[in-house]
Amino acid sequence: MGGINGQDYTNSLEAWELNYKRGYRVFEVDLRVLDDATLVCSHSQPDELTVGEYEATRTVGGYTPLTVTNLAELMARYPDAWVMTDVKPGGLREHEKILRTLQSALSGDPTSKSRIIVQTYSEGDCMVAHKLGFENIVYTLYRQKPQDFPRGIAFAAKNNIRFVAMPKETVTRELVRQAELRHLWVGVHTVNTEAERADYEKLGVTHFYSDFLRP
Repeated sequence: MGGINGQDYTNSLEAWELNYKRGYRVFEVDLRVLDDATLVCSHSQPDELTVGEYEATRTVGGYTPLTVTNLAELMARYPDAWVMTDVKPGGLREHEKILRTLQSALSGDPTSKSRIIVQTYSEGDCMVAHKLGFENIVYTLYRQKPQDFPRGIAFAAKNNIRFVAMPKETVTRELVRQAELRHLWVGVHTVNTEAERADYEKLGVTHFYSDFLRP
């Protein structure tokens, strides 16, 4: 949801509202499942919490935690906002379950699903997202070895995925060139200074994940 008061990863209502006012319209959200099967917006909350316990907590700094139901309400309230998913640890089956749960939560607003950008981590994840009818997919490569990034770029192009993402430490002009030749956008994470952004733009990077930069 972006940073707030110098803090990142809050996934909070307040972070959404602040960064929307700053001009952001794409919000990455961390998604994980609690032990009672509730899908929540959280980077590192203990999974063993119940939803009641989760909703009664506050993030570091005292911010309001969100469930997937709250996220759906925000998307309905802010019809020009997009959400990029970041599924926390889990295999292919759990990723599919989380996407199905998200899809169900959004069913009351016909426009919301078209404003979801699914971040995928493997070729299998990409196939699941396609199967569930998500149109906007990012193939993020950080769970792979850098030497395998060219294969990931080629896979994205072959499967009509327009956006690949990678950690900023792994970006090279050659990787960006390979993406450009296939008409793909390249995003890097996480960039929090204007000097860094300028350096990566010189390499041809077009999109940035950030906690604190102005859009």
